[in-house]
Amino acid sequence: MLRKNVIHCLLHALAFACLYACARPARQTKPETNGIQTITSDKGLYTLSVPGIRLQVDANLSGRITSLQLNGQEVLGQPDTHPENYGSTFWPSPQRDWGWPPYPALDGDPYQAVINHAGLQLLSGEDSKSGLQFGKNISLRAKDTLIRITYTIKNISATDKQVAPWEVTRVPSGGLSFFPKGDARSLRSNLAVQDSSGIIWFAYDFDRITDRQKLFMNGREGWLAHVCKGILLVKQFPDIASSRAAPQEEEVEIFAHENRQYIELENQGPYQTLHPGETLQYQVNWYVRTLPPGMQAAAGNKALSGYVRQLVKPEKEALRN
Repeated sequence: MLRKNVIHCLLHALAFACLYACARPARQTKPETNGIQTITSDKGLYTLSVPGIRLQVDANLSGRITSLQLNGQEVLGQPDTHPENYGSTFWPSPQRDWGWPPYPALDGDPYQAVINHAGLQLLSGEDSKSGLQFGKNISLRAKDTLIRITYTIKNISATDKQVAPWEVTRVPSGGLSFFPKGDARSLRSNLAVQDSSGIIWFAYDFDRITDRQKLFMNGREGWLAHVCKGILLVKQFPDIASSRAAPQEEEVEIFAHENRQYIELENQGPYQTLHPGETLQYQVNWYVRTLPPGMQAAAGNKALSGYVRQLVKPEKEALRN
């Protein structure tokens, strides 16, 4: 895996150097159009937009995606839901290596940001405690409104590091979450889920959330979907075997907050060794859509899972890991 990514590592090293050398001023009032989307910035808050979709990224808060709106309707959890755990962030896995809270340099502190032909590029500081540095490249494609996020993890220490990429996306409590079932032996869950036609369904029930509850499971096909109030969010990522997951973790994880404030939709890439100076890359695609008329957001609905499969199909080959 690492041998195949040597060229990628060199390219990303150059990209990191460019970010340091070419970072733009904090305020940019004139929108820039690069043929993919329009990006504007105001004091570290970047807005990527195409007609109907608006994505906000806060470089002052570790490049976190703080808002995703479809036709003015918010999809992600907001600070009024939870003052700290909102939006979508990125962590190193496994969590046993760092506990809580996350390393501030990677999730909390400001990132450097630059707009270029590829979209919005962000770079964390070098975190001496973990020995890691994060990068994020975010773009919004106008032709099909696909949101592409490419994460990088670089080993900036003098020793080998074992790590897996981990995207954590928070949405308001409620709705229906689902993904294709992978290795059934990998399932660990105190969430009430339903297994139907090869899909694992989690229908949020406020009365059944009484503590911190979480599902861990290997997926299949490389996607995790959530629908609430008629809006569908799909996250597509490289599919991995359960044997490649980080210790005590899994490819797909769903967390329900004990106070019923939010849900975390989580996906992880392969656990691997990074030698000093090496970089891994993890690409995720997001799709946000209004459900087709008459389609029911109900557990076991084959039409719903079939709709998602058709949505992600064009990009499936590109995300093979």
